[in-house]
Formats: sequence, structure tokens, C-alpha cells
Amino acid sequence: MINHSIRNRLTIYFASIVAIILLLFDLLIILSFRDNLLDNIESSLLSSCSVITGEIFKQDISGKLIEEDSEYEDEISKISELFPVEIAELIESMGHFAQLLDVQNPAKPVIIARAHLNENINIPYNPELVQKIIGSKSSKDKYLFKKSQELMLVNLYILDHLGNKFVLQIAETTVNFKNDLKWIFTSLLIASPLFLLILSIFGYFMIKTAFKPVTNIVEDVNKITAKDLSLRIKSMSGKDEIGKLIDTFNNLIERLERSFNLTKQFSIDVSHELKTPLTVLRGEIEVILRHSRSKEEYVRTLNSLVEEVIKLQAIIDNLLLLANLDASRRLPEFEDVDLNELILETFEDLHWLATQKNQNIEIREIPSISIHGDKTLLIRLFSNILENAIKYSPRNGKIRIFCNISKDSMEINVQDSGPGISKEYHTKIFERFFRINDLYEPTKSKSSGLGLALAKKIADLHNITIKLKNSSPQGCIFSLSAPFKYD
Repeated sequence: MINHSIRNRLTIYFASIVAIILLLFDLLIILSFRDNLLDNIESSLLSSCSVITGEIFKQDISGKLIEEDSEYEDEISKISELFPVEIAELIESMGHFAQLLDVQNPAKPVIIARAHLNENINIPYNPELVQKIIGSKSSKDKYLFKKSQELMLVNLYILDHLGNKFVLQIAETTVNFKNDLKWIFTSLLIASPLFLLILSIFGYFMIKTAFKPVTNIVEDVNKITAKDLSLRIKSMSGKDEIGKLIDTFNNLIERLERSFNLTKQFSIDVSHELKTPLTVLRGEIEVILRHSRSKEEYVRTLNSLVEEVIKLQAIIDNLLLLANLDASRRLPEFEDVDLNELILETFEDLHWLATQKNQNIEIREIPSISIHGDKTLLIRLFSNILENAIKYSPRNGKIRIFCNISKDSMEINVQDSGPGISKEYHTKIFERFFRINDLYEPTKSKSSGLGLALAKKIADLHNITIKLKNSSPQGCIFSLSAPFKYD
């Protein structure tokens, strides 16, 4: 099967539609031309009838007497002699033939005169036709227009003022009619394919021009590879569908580039984060294996190894949760969760950690409101923020949890008493594996740099806005803003 391009298919569709339109147009032209010819012939034949009835029978075509003629009775008795001579002069120039029938007895019509006829021309007549003409009640049937194989004729019933009954037949051969139809048919047969060819060529180049930007897009896209996503498709000045397509492609490539860079950086960061505890583990194991050690040394080394394993496990758990949240295409099971219950459960989970540093956690009165979301993930969100506050607050420090309620949303604030965060880092603290190593040295080795990143991911999933509201040498305030409803 031939695989045509869209451009060629559109050209074929265009040519097919034009061919159908031309065919219908040609058919309409031929039918209109034929009907116009027939109308002209009928009018011409009726005109000859009118002339003959006026000259010979002194009446109009409807039978109304035009003038009184004292010699009419004598002339009508010689109609067979006068008709051919007088009528020939009237109708010969028009190419018409005339035949007069005596229909005193309609069942036996008799030809009494003929004009401009030769032996090869036979005007048809029969009693049925005569009966139809005589008994007609409408003007159209009265001068009945007939089309035979070789002639077109008008049959006119004439009843003169003396009571004589005639049928006047005026005929014209179909030769000119057929020749005219043949001429228009031949003209259209030549002109239409030529017109179709010209339009098809024009349509092809028009479609080719219209698809030129698409060809350029294909060429530009083929230059873009996974190794170099910095290239972009050349933009167009217009904002038509092609321009919008280019903008969409460029936005897609920009997102892909950002995603590739994040994935690359993520891989580097993961390798680095896992390498450090693994190196420590290996180093301590190699050192302890070089010589025999006392039981106390083995226990101390194993405790150190356990700390590194716990740290490694925490990193892996956070990475798996982040990966699952990134890859998830459907939301978790959301429900209405009581805010007081969330904060108290988070406090109970982390109270031991604050007790180890003799820190005081103050929880202001929290309104009875609900948050719509996944309870497990929301606890993880609050735990990461509170754990971060505990980690960076000094011994004997103070941590406050309080809530601000506005008309449309609530804001939960977690305030620590740590050293604060420099303004230059405010936009980076929610990035994965980002750590500020010079803030609080005793806690540096315990941070994986994933806590706030995971909190940000969970917050986004729940339509919660998380931000560093304030930072000073006396501590930081992290805020969580979200829609709510009263219980």
C-alpha cells in the first residue's frame, strides 16, 4: 500500500472535491442550456403560430378575431392553395415547417396544406393527438409542444368565426438543437479537465506552501535529541495554528529538558547520598576487621553502623515515597481529617526527639476544623516540618505551633528557635538534597536534604501552600495555608 503524505492526500482530496463540483456545475450548465434552448424554440414556434393565425385566419393565437375580412370566406375555401405560398414566405427564414389539418371530423384528420416541407420531413399526427388538442382546457395543452426523435413542434387548434376546425402544426428539426447541445458538451468536456488540472496544480502548490512550516518543524525536531535538549523550533511571527503548535512543542521540549536535568541531577544526588553512608559503613567494617578488637569496640562500631544504616534506610524510604508520589496518576484516598488530631498525633510521634534536647513545644489552641486529604501523608507533612524545627533548634530551645484563620483559609505556623536561613537560600530549601551545611554543625550529618522536598510534594498534592514565612537569627517560621471547613 502506498503511504501518501498528508500533503499529497490533501491535494487528492482537493482535486476530488473540485472534480465533483465541476461535474455538478457542468451538469447544471448542460441542463440549463438545454432548457433554455427548448424555451427559445417553443417561443419561436409559438411566434410563427401567431403570425400565421393573424395572416391567414385573422385571429390571434387565443382564437380572438383580429379584424373582419369580407374576402375571408372566399380565401378560406382556397386555403390548400394559398397556405403553402403565403406561409412559406413567413416561416422559411426561421427554418420552420408548417402543416395544416382539417379536423371537422376529429377521428379522421386530413392534411390539407403543407409549407416548406420536403419528402424527408414528416410531421406526426393522429386522432388521439387531435382529440387531446381539441379537448384541451389550458393554453399550454391548446398549443401542445411535442418533441419527437427528429422534430420539435407546436400543435395549435384553430376554430375560425365561420365554424371551420383546423389544427396548425409548426415544426423545427432537432439538428440545430442537437448541434448546440453537442457544442456546449464538447466545450465543457475540454474546459473542465483543463480547469481541474490548473486548480489541482494551484492547490498542490498552495498546500505545499501551507505545509512548509510543518516541514521546517520536522527538520528542527529531528535535530533535537536526548543528548541536547537545548535546541528549540524556530518560532514564527504569526500566531496561527502552526505558531501555536511551535509554541506547544517548544514548551514541551522545555519541560522535557527541565525533567531530564532534574532526573540527571537527582541521579547524581542519590548516588552521592548513598555513597557517603556506604563509604562510612565500609570504612568502619574494614577498620574493625584489621585487628582483633575488644567487645566494647565491637559494640561501639556496630552502634555506629546501625546509625548509618538507619540514615541510609531513611534516605531510601524518602526516595521511594517521592518516586511513588511523582509517578502516581491518581490521587490517594482523601477524607476529612481533624486538624487537632493531626497535630497531636504528630506531637506524640516526635515528643521524644524534643525531650532529648530538652526543648519545649508549645501548641496554641487549634480551632476545630477539618482538612480534606490523606491522613497518613498529612501526618508525614507535619512531621517533616516539626522534625526540621526540632533538628535546627538548639538545646533548651522553644518551638511554637499556632494557627491563623481567615475568611477563606487557615494558616498553620511552626516557629523554631534556630539560627535562621539566609535570604539567598529561601528559594532552594524545598529542593531535593539541598542542605545548608554551615547553619548548625551538630546536625549537619543527620540531614538527608529530603524532608522539606517531601513536605512540598505532599503539600502540592493537597493544594496546600507551604513557604518560609519569616527567617531571622532568632528562628524561622514555616507556614502551611490550605482551604478548610468547620466540623
